[in-house]
Amino acid sequence: MFDYQVIPFAFEAATPPPEIPSFDFDERGLQSLNAGNARRRAETRSAYALLHAMLVSHGLIVANDRPRIAHHEHGKPYLADHPGLFFNLSHCRRALAAAISTEGEVGIDIESRRPVVAALVDKVCSPEEADAIAHADDPELLFLKYWTQKEALLKLIGTGIDRDLRPLLAPDNPLLQEAVIECQILPQHDACLSICRWKKDL
Repeated sequence: MFDYQVIPFAFEAATPPPEIPSFDFDERGLQSLNAGNARRRAETRSAYALLHAMLVSHGLIVANDRPRIAHHEHGKPYLADHPGLFFNLSHCRRALAAAISTEGEVGIDIESRRPVVAALVDKVCSPEEADAIAHADDPELLFLKYWTQKEALLKLIGTGIDRDLRPLLAPDNPLLQEAVIECQILPQHDACLSICRWKKDL
């Protein structure tokens, strides 16, 4: 079983923050729920609430379950009591995204449209990608395609940003021989979404 959902998100500064979702979080998880500004905290908590709802809807847990959330060495969260159940979360200004799978690890990333910053392009993109962005009809969108694909790949392997991002999508990258990345433009959220899974799990 594999499924993912993307739902709208709207932040209202005057609204009390969402309650802590129905999970039993480890210390690192509790820190993530309370990290950043009010918007960031609301995004993180709402993304976990979406995850819980998806797990219930697929019959993987019952509504009053509080699954334990733990973290691998490099920070990727996992369901400690469900070794055959995998998930990944992402959120941006206008949307939340969650993926669940009983087939293997998954990485998901969603990013809102933003102005293209030359210094970030140089840090994230290969020379070929940077040139394509410079000549694109919609450079913001093309940058998001590259960024979300790279982020989803790193979230799949669970290492975080521990390497040079520029060559990640190069055809000779061994990881791309083992993984597949699906990239979608989401105009209703003014965002881009990428999902990455191991080919062996498809």
